[in-house]
Amino acid sequence: MSSAQVLAPSLQKTLSYDPVRDFTAISLAASSTYLVVVHPSMPAQSLAELIARAKAQPDRINYASSGVGAGPHLATELFASMSGLKLHHVPYRGDAPALADLVAGQVDMAFMSIAATLPQIQAGKLRALATAGTQRTTLLPDLPTVAEAGVPGYSIASWWGLVAPAGTPRPIVERVERVVRPLLMSPAVRDRFIELGFEVGDKALGAFDAYVATEPSSSPTSCGAPAFSPNERFRHDRDHGRGRGRQLCRRHAVAGRRDRGADRFLAGACREDLRRRSGHRRRPRAR
Repeated sequence: MSSAQVLAPSLQKTLSYDPVRDFTAISLAASSTYLVVVHPSMPAQSLAELIARAKAQPDRINYASSGVGAGPHLATELFASMSGLKLHHVPYRGDAPALADLVAGQVDMAFMSIAATLPQIQAGKLRALATAGTQRTTLLPDLPTVAEAGVPGYSIASWWGLVAPAGTPRPIVERVERVVRPLLMSPAVRDRFIELGFEVGDKALGAFDAYVATEPSSSPTSCGAPAFSPNERFRHDRDHGRGRGRQLCRRHAVAGRRDRGADRFLAGACREDLRRRSGHRRRPRAR
């Protein structure tokens, strides 16, 4: 189970499971946070400068995410809400296309995982401004947290844990935990996790169960990402394509749409945008 599954009931009206009632939490395996990254063309050299620029130009700075309601979306909306900013959201179909467009300069900024962004930062293709966790990352020890850089109290992270079906006999759960915890705490696993930008989970049986139960109540799901039924999600995603995002047609092609109707709508919007830009006019059909 991951933080995404635990937050899902807060984001979707219909769900086939309850993350607390239907599972028995065994052990927190790993956690990770996001980096606030911008394209090098962005003048802001620090998070404070980014905030000042965003306040001076409401809704002009656009940010990428891996999709509506995904962790990076919630992380950025929480940041915008706590900073008093209005940013333009450009959702994609996952991290890979979002990262590709960020590196290409198609979007201005993003909250993205350390594993995805660190090679681009080291290559000079992205600039890191802050880390979204409660502590600085050992991979970039000089990088301040968002809270240190000007947004007190800000913190958000993703996590992954081991669970069993609800009703699993307690002796079995305890036996699994006894096997898993030494593996997670071994130097080889810990060092590899650190290389990838993860931290080994510090919550075992009991503590992890309580953590899963309280996670939804402390989540940022009230910061601009409402729950959606399928039809509402289609209308929300369709209307998202009518803002500044239409200035860059490629955003429509890779944006985080979840049904074929939205894909057809956006593909048509992109074709019309390209025709207007090029001066091309559609030929009349032969009669």
